[in-house]
Amino acid sequence: MDFESLAAEISFNSQLLCRIDQERVDGVLEIEFFHLTRAIEAEVKMKFSLPEFLKIVEDTCSELRETSSWS
Repeated sequence: MDFESLAAEISFNSQLLCRIDQERVDGVLEIEFFHLTRAIEAEVKMKFSLPEFLKIVEDTCSELRETSSWS
C-alpha cells in the first residue's frame, strides 16, 4: 500500500482494526476501520477494553503529530 501522508495501523490479536492517517490538507487526523474488508479468523473475539483502545488511539495520534512536525 502506498501513502502520500503519515499513517499508523492498530491491530488486535494479529487482526488489523483500523488505520489513522493525516491525509487531509488541514492536517486533521482521521480513523478508518477495516472490520468489513478484512477476514477475521473465527477464534478471534473482537471485544476489548474501551478505555485501553481509546488510550491506544490517543497515543497513536500523538505519535503521528510528533512525527509530522519533524517533516
